[in-house]
Amino acid sequence: MMQDQDKVNNVYQTEFTQLWREACGDFINFGYYTDECANMTEANEVFLRWIIKKTKITESSRVLEIGCGRGAYVINIASCTGCTFTGLDILPKFIEEGQALAREKGVESRGEIRLGDMTRLSEVLSGQTFTHVIITGCLFYIVDHMDTFLAELMTFCEPGAMITVQDWNRTVPAGEILPVLKHWRVKSAPLEIEEYVRKFFNGKKLFVFVCAASCLIFCFMLAGYSLQYYNNEMQDSIMKSIETMISLGQRMVDAGRLPAEAFTYPVLKTAMEAGDIVLSVYIFKGSKNDV
Repeated sequence: MMQDQDKVNNVYQTEFTQLWREACGDFINFGYYTDECANMTEANEVFLRWIIKKTKITESSRVLEIGCGRGAYVINIASCTGCTFTGLDILPKFIEEGQALAREKGVESRGEIRLGDMTRLSEVLSGQTFTHVIITGCLFYIVDHMDTFLAELMTFCEPGAMITVQDWNRTVPAGEILPVLKHWRVKSAPLEIEEYVRKFFNGKKLFVFVCAASCLIFCFMLAGYSLQYYNNEMQDSIMKSIETMISLGQRMVDAGRLPAEAFTYPVLKTAMEAGDIVLSVYIFKGSKNDV
């Protein structure tokens, strides 16, 4: 398993990030395609403007992005609105790139991109509170600790805080998620993740409970958050992004610039067409004072 973990870590931090860089610049997200979008960069710009408008981010807002990558969303939101911001990610490479991007956008005085673990928020966010939180594509990696994550997150939310979540609903065999979970938790507190997953799901094909729409909503509501918005009708938009990734990724594989094992988008497209994977957007509201 360690060998698999090292392979995933190497691919993600080197060649795999290059695929995203060429597909959509500083963003690491599929974005939201409209008829006006010419590429994935523009699709991401549409989605971040949607977040600003839908959750009413203003100059007085304090925005936290968890699993921010190189911080393109929260940094561009700060550039657009004048808000203050904090971005949190576990990969040092992204922190360096995020800090450089903040300087490039002229918002370095309004916030920072920090190295930190989403399962240990108190270690990096002590004393801070936020009016808005953005979490895209990373709740899957803490499937075994959603309750403690949401309870801890609540302590950093201002009254009426708006939490935007974009994540996948996945149907996968338990064995397929184990290397990914182990990879993303390598710098976290020691956890017997493999034992937990196999015991909980008994090694069968599973609908990963934290990423099933109804169960994710239940987890948030059980933790004291209220659902404000839900949308699972982004599949046509996401498919355009995936087709872009497939076309670009295949060219990179053929040119020897991307390891074949990092090129997973044809599998993702097949799973989406079969209905095994759906991308949804949620907005929750909550704070420790609202519970």
